Amino acid sequence: MVIMNFSGVYEKEAFYLEEKHNMLDLKSIPGTNSYCDEDAAKAIAKAIETQSFSDIHFIDNGNYHYATKFWLDKIHGGFSLIVFDNHSDMQPSAFGSLLSCGSWILDVIENNRFAKEIFLIGISKEAKEQIPAEYAGRVKVINNTNTVIAPSYPVYVSIDKDVLKESILKTNWDHGNMTVEEILGFITYISVSRNILGIDICGEPEITAKDGDIFASDSVNKKLYDSLTKLI
Repeated sequence: MVIMNFSGVYEKEAFYLEEKHNMLDLKSIPGTNSYCDEDAAKAIAKAIETQSFSDIHFIDNGNYHYATKFWLDKIHGGFSLIVFDNHSDMQPSAFGSLLSCGSWILDVIENNRFAKEIFLIGISKEAKEQIPAEYAGRVKVINNTNTVIAPSYPVYVSIDKDVLKESILKTNWDHGNMTVEEILGFITYISVSRNILGIDICGEPEITAKDGDIFASDSVNKKLYDSLTKLI
């Protein structure tokens, strides 16, 4: 696994300690929290230059979900992007073309020619309604856990743990209504017919969160990793 340690929160977690892992210390890179400026983008791309997209990547809290974009840039063939998130992450950036945690999927749609289709799973009704009309036909929104997903290409999966019920863990964003078992069920079903290219997971609590909240997130990370490592 690859751990992108932007905030330092992973230093309070233990799910990775007995696993082979590569901890990337990105705390010193300025211009990364929620928005990613040009210099930060270059530094992040450089930090993962020798890393493979075909791993499980942990990318800190939801403010850094845009980091998925950098893993996708390493894929040079058509793929389906499947995102579990309580938000669409398709809102135009408040600062022009600046990459952000709320706009990164738009960046993928507009700039990554290998991203052939996008599935958004678990987003709220409000988030669905906020998807810009011109992009509504280019993504498939799925809120029913009984829905069958049939990607046409090999799959990259991105999980924001804010899609989970708040009773399971607390992130630094508002929460959806999914369970860990439902996420794993979707991915396991997809893996039967499509190759899983890579997976990333964000949604850690803030580093200043209560110990109990960090422990809950740590536990979910271990559960996800132990199950997903068998599928990739």
